[in-house]
Amino acid sequence: MTGRGGKNRSKLTWRRKPEKERKQMNRIIEYILVSHGDLTRMMEEVNKLIREGFQPFGSVSSSYAPDEQRFYMFQAMVKFHEASIAEG
Repeated sequence: MTGRGGKNRSKLTWRRKPEKERKQMNRIIEYILVSHGDLTRMMEEVNKLIREGFQPFGSVSSSYAPDEQRFYMFQAMVKFHEASIAEG
């Protein structure tokens, strides 16, 4: 493979680390979807859940309800499993 300036570059190879060397990934243990038609109340609910250990997951989405002539906002919230020292 030739790179800039005509220099040869070797192909990158990827090797999976042995099981004992891999870091424990945080697992999602709980998922909820917060929805509201009022932005202030939506933010209050999201902040309340953050204090309870949830984290926003992704960005806020919105949808327009034409029959009600209003927007609704949605925020996914997750809680992660916290690995103990014994689990690594």
